[in-house]
Amino acid sequence: EISKDESFWMIPGINPEPLWDYNAFKKLSIIKELAQKACNTALTEKESEILISAIKAESERALEWGLTPEKINDLVKNNQQVAMELMVELTPHPDISNYYLNFFG
Repeated sequence: EISKDESFWMIPGINPEPLWDYNAFKKLSIIKELAQKACNTALTEKESEILISAIKAESERALEWGLTPEKINDLVKNNQQVAMELMVELTPHPDISNYYLNFFG
């Protein structure tokens, strides 16, 4: 026997619409801008918080944001806290060795 709750999913056309995050590209753009800025100059406290939050949430996207191993020294020079968080969050990722090679090399 089909319960009342199960029948809801069986009726065509009643499926809920997917939820879209229309601000996703705007957020990505902001993070990329902050990442590039962080390699060139000191960020404000608020900007650092935003970038660190993004790093903690999605560290695997660091390369996409422009936080490449080649830029780690610039990041350390201008924003040590951001660099530290990036290195901590990337520790389990295979790319971490490239960051260390550029930092110590």
